[in-house]
Amino acid sequence: MAQALFFVIGTALFAFYAHHPERLDPTLQTDAIFPLFIVRELPAGFAGLLVAGIFAAAQSTLGSSLNSVATAYVTDFHRRFRRTTSDAACLRLARWLTAGVGLAGTGAALVLAQSDVRSVWETFIAVISLFGGTVSGLFVLGIFSRRSHGPGALIGAVLSGLLVVGVKAFTPAHFFCYAVVGVLSCVAFGWLASRVWSAPARDLRGLTLWAK
Repeated sequence: MAQALFFVIGTALFAFYAHHPERLDPTLQTDAIFPLFIVRELPAGFAGLLVAGIFAAAQSTLGSSLNSVATAYVTDFHRRFRRTTSDAACLRLARWLTAGVGLAGTGAALVLAQSDVRSVWETFIAVISLFGGTVSGLFVLGIFSRRSHGPGALIGAVLSGLLVVGVKAFTPAHFFCYAVVGVLSCVAFGWLASRVWSAPARDLRGLTLWAK
């Protein structure tokens, strides 16, 4: 519901400033255009409702993200290496992790607010693209390859991450290309590393597209 509302408002914003470009300050940062449209052009009641919707959507998104980070660490790492940890101890750890990640995110937001960033959205996409493609490549490798295994996939992910960072540092490629490079390189490196690095055979039924 919130996404549909933002899409409608975004379309109205684009149409409004396309017909009234004189009401848009060209010196504003890109991220300031939407708040400016809400405050200056929308009726008072509707503007307040939209701001409340933005806060509600942000709160739900951040809450689920913090919970996901804590759950992923406790389930995939802490319980794996400390199998005797009680459920109560894991719950306390998850709560502390949630608080820590929340504070770290708040600090990062304050730093971004004080920095000369033209668009927070483009900065976010650029950062996510650095390693998001590598993570997606791991999923593609695990789903479509029967020869890949854990150590090979890990080697592929590390090499892919280094390659994407190198592309960012030494080429003029747009950040939209980072994800493509990350996916393709992770699949290629992971598959090759799995062929070179032998690992014990496992039952793959239900784990790949070809072994059901």
